[in-house]
Amino acid sequence: MDARGGVSADKPARLAAPAVLAGIVRGHWRIENRLHWVRDTAYDEDRYTVWTGNGPVVLACLRSTAISHHRLTGADNIRKRLRACARDARRALDELTVDKPQSQL
Repeated sequence: MDARGGVSADKPARLAAPAVLAGIVRGHWRIENRLHWVRDTAYDEDRYTVWTGNGPVVLACLRSTAISHHRLTGADNIRKRLRACARDARRALDELTVDKPQSQL
């Protein structure tokens, strides 16, 4: 089910149960809190000035991929993992090449 503005796309608002609409809203905020908020705080995305062409979309995809990779390798604090990789180039390369999960920081 897809929702826009709190109204379900496959049922009129008057036919959708309140619990269904509440679930859709919670699902939206789960995505917002797990990905967009992290991109905003860990990468300071709001201050970036790349606005033309495909630049913004490409950078957002790269950031999202990095966040997903860090989560899949066991990081629960993305910002802390990014700082650790920024301090140690070898660790950053290992993050990309090692298949087994990394120990948490």
